[in-house]
Amino acid sequence: MKKFFISLLIGIGVALLGWVVAAFIGGNLFSGLPYDTAFICGWAMYLCIVIVICTGAILSKIKTDR
Repeated sequence: MKKFFISLLIGIGVALLGWVVAAFIGGNLFSGLPYDTAFICGWAMYLCIVIVICTGAILSKIKTDR
């Protein structure tokens, strides 16, 4: 049960970090776009980074029988 709550807190932290990245970094990086579009682009950029990191973590844990 303790591991579940730790995972839940990590998930909430990652979601809040995504919100900050999308609002501040995405808004500044894509400053030529309207703010709502820049916010969506910021979220997309953040999700791409998270997917790459999670895929790398999963693939590093796979054991091959070579």
